[in-house]
Amino acid sequence: MKINFLKQAKHRIKIQVIKVLTDEYGGYSEIITDNFFVWAIIQPIENKEIFNNQKIENQDLKKIIIRYIEGLSSICKIKIANISYEIINIQNFDYDFEGLGQVFHVIEAKKIC
Repeated sequence: MKINFLKQAKHRIKIQVIKVLTDEYGGYSEIITDNFFVWAIIQPIENKEIFNNQKIENQDLKKIIIRYIEGLSSICKIKIANISYEIINIQNFDYDFEGLGQVFHVIEAKKIC
């Protein structure tokens, strides 16, 4: 895959981590914290609208390329311009940018309604 990350990364995104806290009564609550703010290349994969039960559902799937971040997993969320996406798949690939040898994540993410 040939990319020039410095020229194509035009989107600033937030990577959020979800932490689940339990109490002594068996209940739980989720806390979402912003862990990383990174530059990304965003490419649409699929965008379709489905008419289901007299309601229109928008299914938006994106391909997001970011630099490697230690600890990124599918329990994280991505926020792009106040729209949240859940991570479906993460792949790592090596790219030699002017001899520096960078590692990138290629993420597939689906819009959360």
